[in-house]
Amino acid sequence: MKRRIYTLLSLSALLVFTACENISTGSSSNEYGPYGEKYFSEQDSYFPTEEWRLATPESQGMDSGKLIDVFSELDDYYSNLHSAIIIRNGYIVAEKYHKGYTPEIKQWIYSVTKSIMSSLAGIAVDKEHLHLDTSLTDVFSDYSLESPKEKQDITLEHLLKMRSGLELRYNRNYFSLEDPLQFMLDLPVKEEPDSSYNYSGADSHLISAMIQETSNTRTVDFAQRYLFDPLHIENVYFTELNGIAAGSNGLAMTPRDMGKIGLLYLNNGNWDGEQVVPESWIEASTETTILDETLYDSHYGYQWYVDTIEDETVYYAQGAYGQYIAVMPDLDLVTVFTSGYSPSERSSLPRMFAPIIQSVISDTSIEENEEKWTALSEYLQPEALNGEGIVNHLPVNVKELDGNRYNLEPNDYKWDEITFTFNDDDMILSILEGDKIAEILIGSKSGPRVSHNEIIGAVRSEGEWKEDSLYIDFDRMEYLYSLSWELTFKGEDFERLILTERISYDEETVIEGEISID
Repeated sequence: MKRRIYTLLSLSALLVFTACENISTGSSSNEYGPYGEKYFSEQDSYFPTEEWRLATPESQGMDSGKLIDVFSELDDYYSNLHSAIIIRNGYIVAEKYHKGYTPEIKQWIYSVTKSIMSSLAGIAVDKEHLHLDTSLTDVFSDYSLESPKEKQDITLEHLLKMRSGLELRYNRNYFSLEDPLQFMLDLPVKEEPDSSYNYSGADSHLISAMIQETSNTRTVDFAQRYLFDPLHIENVYFTELNGIAAGSNGLAMTPRDMGKIGLLYLNNGNWDGEQVVPESWIEASTETTILDETLYDSHYGYQWYVDTIEDETVYYAQGAYGQYIAVMPDLDLVTVFTSGYSPSERSSLPRMFAPIIQSVISDTSIEENEEKWTALSEYLQPEALNGEGIVNHLPVNVKELDGNRYNLEPNDYKWDEITFTFNDDDMILSILEGDKIAEILIGSKSGPRVSHNEIIGAVRSEGEWKEDSLYIDFDRMEYLYSLSWELTFKGEDFERLILTERISYDEETVIEGEISID
């Protein structure tokens, strides 16, 4: 496998760039991407520690026309896609966001967490907190284990390969268990370790617990210090289960930061001269040493799927609902997808790896095609959520809500007040929680709105008025679940508010409040 450290291009490549120098001098309308980053024609060696660089596909040996076909197919067949990023030689050559998502919005990446947990295990082994042959009973000798003799041969490597022999495929109640770790330690052993592959979130969570137990550091802090900080990954959230990072599916991060993880692996664990993850660990994690295929018809390394597509080695992290980090090492290529699919749809996105691979036509830069690149740039513009706002759909008397502030009764969310204000097109719902305030734009059915705030994160909302109630549907964009509010107003002057919240998994919360008169 080639070492992925980026070098200056050859003289012939630089001559091609001279022909398209207008990309970086300001004479081109495509000088900057849709999110303000500048396109680079001088392909210096760099790492996107602080910021990403953009480049035209042709400057990286890719065909803009073929990438138009890729993104056209994504648009046609993947209606719940949230983001797609294609990175070559460390440069973003194509990137598109849907449904109001942007580079700054993190998203729960579900089982992609497992692959990142593998990175943390490699770091822990390098620091000699753990060894591949460290067993469960070595680490958890102070715990009460059911059938400890049967578990003394289960090692870290067995957990990494999903070959522990523990009898569990997946249990969606992990998050509600009082002591998830003890539950997993008590799982029955169905067969000898290394007998067969059995996909299990328990194996990944036990890895997280082993790291925490042996390093005397919370896995969350271990991840930040030794993995995320060197890559300057800050907009990240790691769910904990009873004080232990959820190693199976607990991470939320941005698509671009997912790209950094892929780039780290592309560079054999090296980040700008620092060996963050041992090179030998990257190689072991992505080898096709396991002969039996997994449920996705790929081989499995250390929490990474490994496949051959278009005669190219591809290894990838995969999470529920369509989250992917894919690395094509011999092409210097990384692809990221985030989505909101149902579980039955999630495995279809890898078929897009083939046309992405086919868009690579040279190891060096090729002649720029301004017509194709301009067409691709237009195609990659983010979807605008600019339909008509809710204000024009409200009865005239409802607009008297403008400025109403409601003191809320004590509630589990610790919200103190809700205030309604209006502009020409939109309603703004403000939530006060202590010294924090969340301003949420309420869109209409024909014009949803996206808001970012520190209380409930990124939300996409749309509402409508029926009789005496305002109904609002929210998509929690970071965590891929929806909820609805029914806001019922009592009295001629809307002096009392009853807020009923219903979450997509049928949980209901009622909050009441009285209008505040200053």
